[in-house]
Amino acid sequence: RRWWVLWMLCISVIQNSNNWITFSVCFDETHLEYGWDKSQVDWLTAWGPLLFIPIALFLPYMNKIFSFRVLITISNLLMCIGCVVRSFPPKKINNDQLILILAHIGQILNAIAAPLVYAIPQQVSAVWFPKEQRTLATSIAVSAGYAGSLLSYL
Repeated sequence: RRWWVLWMLCISVIQNSNNWITFSVCFDETHLEYGWDKSQVDWLTAWGPLLFIPIALFLPYMNKIFSFRVLITISNLLMCIGCVVRSFPPKKINNDQLILILAHIGQILNAIAAPLVYAIPQQVSAVWFPKEQRTLATSIAVSAGYAGSLLSYL
């Protein structure tokens, strides 16, 4: 059961990491489709670092109130809503400014979810794994972020 919990956490970390690279990797296509310049795309990527520390300040409080399951569910829900919001087809909306606003809202929701999934691997390892497996479990969960970045390029 503990490996299942770790796997679910890794999926969340991979998804969050993958969400960040959506626009910046394919800037040429983003520019052609939406007409956004480089600074607008850079701002979409900047929401993560800008909001990580302020959100992370509340993590100790949230850990006292909510269980790991609830925190991961909240983060997955935020990431899902963020992906849905920024995925509206541009041809149906037909308003470039609205599309940019929706993309920012989606990235902000993903930024709010990031501290929840990146700060929990050590806690999951400490609670769910015996002492001799904690390092392995932590390294697997932390490495999932790099795997998400890698997978976004495929």
